[in-house]
Amino acid sequence: MRSIRYPTISALIVLFFLMANINALSDRFTQANVNGENTPPDQHVDIHLEFDSSSARELTHNGFSYVTAPGYYIPFTEGDAALPFTIRKVLVHPLAENIRLHITNIEERTISVDHPVAGVPEPSPVSSSVPSPAGPPLEYPPEHLSVSGDGYVRGMKVLDIRFDPIILDGRGALTSASEIDARLTYDIPEEIQVDLGAPFRRSTSVFRSSLEHDLLNPEDIDRFPALKMDAPVSILDHGDVQYVVITNTSLIGDAFSPFIEWKNRKGIPTKLVETSFINDNYNGTDMAEKIRNFIKDAVNSWDTEFVLLGGDVAVVDYRGAYARTSGTTQPYNACDLYFSDLDGTWNQDGDSYWGETTDGVDLRPDVYVGRAPVQTYQEAKVFVNKTMIYEISPPSGYLDNATLAGEYLDSTTNSSQGMDLIKNNLLPSTMNATSMYDSAKGVFGNLNRPNFMNQVDMGASLIYHSGHCNWNVMSVGTASNGMMYNSNIPLYKSDAKYGVLNTIGCIANRFNNNDAIVERHVLEPDGGTIAGIGNSHYGWYSYGYPGFGPSEQFMYVMTYELFRNGQVRMAQHFAEGKNYFVSSSGSYNSARWIQIVLNLLGDPEVRVRTSEPGVMNVTFPSTVGMSYEGLPVKVSYANGTPIKDALVCLQKSDYYSYALTNETGEARFNFTTSNLDPLNVTITALNQLPFTVNLSVDNVLPTIHLDLSEPGTTGEDYSVNCTILDNAGIKEAYLEVNGSLGRTVLKGNGTVFTTNISIPVNSIEPLELRILAMDGSGNWNITPWMDLLVNDNDPPYLIEDRTGRFAETGDPHNFSLRASDNIGVGILQYRGIPIRNRPAQSS
Repeated sequence: MRSIRYPTISALIVLFFLMANINALSDRFTQANVNGENTPPDQHVDIHLEFDSSSARELTHNGFSYVTAPGYYIPFTEGDAALPFTIRKVLVHPLAENIRLHITNIEERTISVDHPVAGVPEPSPVSSSVPSPAGPPLEYPPEHLSVSGDGYVRGMKVLDIRFDPIILDGRGALTSASEIDARLTYDIPEEIQVDLGAPFRRSTSVFRSSLEHDLLNPEDIDRFPALKMDAPVSILDHGDVQYVVITNTSLIGDAFSPFIEWKNRKGIPTKLVETSFINDNYNGTDMAEKIRNFIKDAVNSWDTEFVLLGGDVAVVDYRGAYARTSGTTQPYNACDLYFSDLDGTWNQDGDSYWGETTDGVDLRPDVYVGRAPVQTYQEAKVFVNKTMIYEISPPSGYLDNATLAGEYLDSTTNSSQGMDLIKNNLLPSTMNATSMYDSAKGVFGNLNRPNFMNQVDMGASLIYHSGHCNWNVMSVGTASNGMMYNSNIPLYKSDAKYGVLNTIGCIANRFNNNDAIVERHVLEPDGGTIAGIGNSHYGWYSYGYPGFGPSEQFMYVMTYELFRNGQVRMAQHFAEGKNYFVSSSGSYNSARWIQIVLNLLGDPEVRVRTSEPGVMNVTFPSTVGMSYEGLPVKVSYANGTPIKDALVCLQKSDYYSYALTNETGEARFNFTTSNLDPLNVTITALNQLPFTVNLSVDNVLPTIHLDLSEPGTTGEDYSVNCTILDNAGIKEAYLEVNGSLGRTVLKGNGTVFTTNISIPVNSIEPLELRILAMDGSGNWNITPWMDLLVNDNDPPYLIEDRTGRFAETGDPHNFSLRASDNIGVGILQYRGIPIRNRPAQSS
């Protein structure tokens, strides 16, 4: 691989997928005139993108080059120029129409390459080693920036903006855009009858988190309404059910009960729904369509975000969907995306094929879906036990490990190089990444069945496999001992060190036909994995270009979503990785094929562990009262750093509430109860062990004794002393004075509390006082208003004597005196003679 030759240029280094010390793709985004439902007809979005051509590289084979750059991908359509592209997402009003993109400024430079640019070759299935070599391109990106697709995510309209930083003209000249500015404009119809609503009703919404990480304009999530899901039947009462487990208990029994109890306890409201209920209450041409119509109703009525299809196809039906590429057609591939993408019917043309390009399928997830491939009660117990061990009490010493196994896919294409792209570009330095290379072709390596199984047994949180497969076999090296069959899976003895398997191999996850090898990993009780990502039919690679084959690019972007884009839950990184390539999947090509056949077996909600779990520090009241407004729970890492977005759940027989911690690591609750059952507090956070505790409920109110036997004196300070007792201690105490004096904090040593107040100077009316006290459990007690008597010890004083000094005998004599007092002058006398008086002075 050689670097591109290019002229000396000055450009900002911008990479979407980062190498260790390089920032991600730099793009500035501004938006004007976005005002929610009452927006004016014309809207626009200004976009600025930058690219550094010095980051580009050539990957050459048979005289033709792929031009790549970190964080960019190669197109999927055969014949397209093998030049880098990336996708940026923009949120617009759900009724946006007449979308226009106008480039307002561009800085371009001509660059050169050592070899002709390849056309994307016909992909080869990862069940064959028959190569499809590259040739010259047949199609070229017409411009650097375009709107490549649009669709809906839970009723919110998302546009895909495709950036091709390097374009090729018909003469073979390459032009790189180092900077580009564009204005996106759209209209909103002034009058239209649609059902609009709030996109996210739940403060802990995981889909909201996904959009916040994906969008250029996440601040507009709260500004735009969402279209309501088009559900043919709506019978569910409105409620809060974030997670639905669909199963048939007549076959599975109550195996999912502890799983559902745990999800509820940690703050994911979860409900089991029987397939019989769905069959009896929802319309559809078959059971799969009935299940999908129920899920639509659950999204509308319950704001559901996760669905576990709790059974193999004999327990919970599946949809066979159409896929075609490279001369291969498979009309009925097992496709659980059908239950995740809820827009339209997936069979718009009404024929016998589902998911065709003519069926109005937008391929974007509206709910996160996983499948538990279980057929019996015992298999379901294995699935539940493994998942709960992984989430609640995993063994130590393996969750910061990753295993990357890559073999020769043909005589030339060594997929270990693709594994190294993941290892070197995406995995954090804190992970212990073990590369297992193929030992064939005269190259020293360590990839074979015994070594691979031993590596899994020692424990790895993430297991990547880039190699050939069939439904019952996984190739782990091309040597004689490189084949691992279903019959080998029981040999795993990992002591509960379960991880997550992701393979590009063909048919490894064909769960609709026998037990595929990915299923066997998930269902093996003594080892294997808790989840598996794999294909129900072919995976695809590109001859001579390891790491840039279609299936490898999907694996890479899923890893990026997990480590670099905050999509940490199992189905988040899986679905959002696929979502990245939706706009490349509009025609029958390898990208659309992979959208259809790539499925997740496992719990969609569980957070993927990527390091050894820590132990959280948690502070909270030792007991709680019958009512506690603002009950605080504070969460931090072991080093004291606050944990943001820890999920805190409080639950008891008559109370249920959950919240995410803020930047200071705190969540507060307005708790109230009518009984003394204990209150459970459960806290979960990424890469931390769960914390759980039961708090006693205290119904004993603080006892308050306030002694006001000593009166106050006008104009002086008065010391208020009270005794406050409680079994849980006193957390807060206040003195409240009716009138202008307001509320004062009482200071105390545990039982005796004091404060000083100033008695007004101008009144002897009694003061009304009361004490408010909250104990350590949050119970408040408030005394009745009590009178504090006020004395006056200040005599009146003479301000001025204006009485005349002389008088004639027998003549009247006027006395004129001015006197004052803090509470007014009652009687004024001169040598026993009363003088007419006024309240503050007499004369």
